[in-house]
Amino acid sequence: MNEKNEKILMAIGDISDSLIEEAECMRKLPKRKLISAVAAACVILAIGGLWFANRKQSLPMLEVSDYFGDMGYEGIAVYDISEYKNTSPWNEDIDIETLPVFENNWEYDDHGEITGDSDFDREAWKNEIEDRLEELADKADISILGATTIRVSFEEPVFIGEDIPYSPDFEQIQMIAEKLLTDYGWLLGMDEPVVDITGGNHNIYGEKHYSISFYDGAGTFEQQLLNKSFNSVGFGIWEGELTSIVFNRGDFTEKLGDYPIITSCEAEEMIRSGRYVTSVPFDLLGNEEIGKTELIYRSGDWENCFMPYYRFWIRMPDDFHVLTWPEGSIEYGAYYVPAVSNEYIADTDIWDGSFN
Repeated sequence: MNEKNEKILMAIGDISDSLIEEAECMRKLPKRKLISAVAAACVILAIGGLWFANRKQSLPMLEVSDYFGDMGYEGIAVYDISEYKNTSPWNEDIDIETLPVFENNWEYDDHGEITGDSDFDREAWKNEIEDRLEELADKADISILGATTIRVSFEEPVFIGEDIPYSPDFEQIQMIAEKLLTDYGWLLGMDEPVVDITGGNHNIYGEKHYSISFYDGAGTFEQQLLNKSFNSVGFGIWEGELTSIVFNRGDFTEKLGDYPIITSCEAEEMIRSGRYVTSVPFDLLGNEEIGKTELIYRSGDWENCFMPYYRFWIRMPDDFHVLTWPEGSIEYGAYYVPAVSNEYIADTDIWDGSFN
């Protein structure tokens, strides 16, 4: 290698001597060998392209559910968005390439009864909860709700502590959650229980409410996110007494595949361009304030499939008055964008906010 070329290479950065030697060897290769090396590289690229094409072909297209249940629209009222709490293993700094999607084999018949051909054994799940409860099972009514939820209702509420107000603040809720973990951690069936406090928004009377549940924080990020969304244990509390425990478990018997995931920034671009689903009766203009972004799985029994979504809590305009909230509070509505890459979503052209 002449002195001029060597100076150019060294100016690019810290290039090792071995790389310089490799480049020199490539230059000295006979033309036939050099063509063979280039051809081999093309074959490798072609094989890689076929692998990606086959992966795309093997993943079925997904349909976004436009149904959110019959409970009105999804919104919260707070004086500041920081009041709203929702424990999650996800944050925007986590790098995610793929997440799993599962078939939902459950549906409701004309009588409102859940039906389906899933391999999920609901009775075995109920028996497992009865075994976990031990002597508490004799004091409770145990029933299956929906597809895979078990509710334990106590015939006589269990006393858990004095001086618990009807509408406790966040610090009081944290203390209650820690007491529940101490007293009932043995029935959670979790390796690393995470306290999951959700809420902090106000009702129409100005009262602030939270819900307390737990999910297993063991394992990979993917496992934690699935546990947060599907495999939780929630506690129903009323005036210092434990009235019920709800055990949730996801039906993962039919996995559709691991799908490429878009970033929250890409999802925000879709929100701004009007590509979203929502139950909120308001069409976004594209310049609204986003108060909070979450990565979740929508887990309702009515979902077409169980796939991840970005949920954006978007500030509603001051003249948006569907419900009467406390004076001075700010309302945020929930808007969803599938976290799965758009190439796997069917009928994305209909995303114009009309699902509300």
